Amino acid sequence: MTIKKRSFIAILLVCSLVFGAIGAGAASKLKKITAYQNSAVKVTVDGKNFAIKDGKGKAVNPIQYNGTTYVPVNSVATALKKPISYDSKKSTFKIGKPPVSNKGILTLASNFNETKAKKDLRAQAIQLIKIYADEIVTGKTTKFNSYIDKSLYEVKDSIFTRKYAKDKYKAKLTSVRKANNADKRKKYSSALKKVNTSNIKMSYSYKGGASATFDYSFYPEGWTATSGVYVSLGFTRLKNGKYVLQSVNIN
Repeated sequence: MTIKKRSFIAILLVCSLVFGAIGAGAASKLKKITAYQNSAVKVTVDGKNFAIKDGKGKAVNPIQYNGTTYVPVNSVATALKKPISYDSKKSTFKIGKPPVSNKGILTLASNFNETKAKKDLRAQAIQLIKIYADEIVTGKTTKFNSYIDKSLYEVKDSIFTRKYAKDKYKAKLTSVRKANNADKRKKYSSALKKVNTSNIKMSYSYKGGASATFDYSFYPEGWTATSGVYVSLGFTRLKNGKYVLQSVNIN
């Protein structure tokens, strides 16, 4: 038997072999059956033998019932190289990553005023600079990634994905940390955290029919001009006329 990556949904799965006992709600829907283990059934993935295992990593045999072969759902997830989780409240096994949510995206009205937007978006730039200041010290990208997941719109078939923004930021952070020792990073971080609405500058802004861009800069006191931080917020216009945040870049 061969598991094909594009047709794995057609395979019926033995869910109880993955995470143990089913919750009380699901248990009320259980039906007792008589089934058989079939050790003769083998599985290959892309032409290579694949070991069928339960949720604890123990080898198991497929089960046959009424002419249908059942294998553990975790084995299917492993064969597809996909993460798996179980929602006990909904009695639902989830294979793969959840769909990207665009709820809570940073949005501008279709008729937004550019002057007002430049002023309002300063808060976003300041927030990002302070996140950057923290993560220069910690080396982690947790806060920036959380901001991206919450605020950035995923445009289909565009290179400006959340992953793209995260990867670019991580490369920037890694480069800065590598070029400076811990003491210098800490002092620079402290200087960056002094950013506020009065000392952050608008470097560039643009509002067009299909997109909008807002660039900000901050030069911490006591540091050279090359130590400035630049934040770029790029928006794209949707069919409904609204502008949504599509790209975030820190340099």
